[in-house]
Amino acid sequence: MSIKFIADVMLGKLAKWLRILGIDTLYSSSFDDKEIIFLAVNESRIVLTRDNRLQKDLGNKKSVLIKSDNLFEQLSQVIDTFNLK
Repeated sequence: MSIKFIADVMLGKLAKWLRILGIDTLYSSSFDDKEIIFLAVNESRIVLTRDNRLQKDLGNKKSVLIKSDNLFEQLSQVIDTFNLK
């Protein structure tokens, strides 16, 4: 089973580059927090977010709070966190 992500509206560029790297990443600028949570749960996706409130709302669901607003630092964080090649 491969890893799958869903990125919040603040991470469009990160989502684009994860897709370019061949990583299954769902993104839409129209997703609201409830849709992101629903899709994450129903499609077993890990939420990538810059929103502290969304991460709190996720509770025990898998998520990563992206710390930087720099694209290359964001990519590094995801790649390092999940040991992606």
